Amino acid sequence: MPDDVAARLDHLARLREEMFTEMEAAEAEMAQVRVRVERLESDQRLGGAVTAEYAQLKGHTLPQLEARVVEAFNSVLKIEAKILDTRRGS
Repeated sequence: MPDDVAARLDHLARLREEMFTEMEAAEAEMAQVRVRVERLESDQRLGGAVTAEYAQLKGHTLPQLEARVVEAFNSVLKIEAKILDTRRGS
């Protein structure tokens, strides 16, 4: 395998790992937000008011975190395709 191909594969492998790290971080943050949302929804079921925090978490924070996970996953798929293409081309 030529040095430039090996270097490209190494670079792509690092990017892939970074994307998995990003996915893990976003998933962990999303789990914490989901638990907070569940707590606030429980409060609402028990008669509490809908709070600005709930609206922010449910309407903005969760969708943004979900988008981060999806974006990182799509990046992993693109990187995998580049790895396969690079291997085929070498």
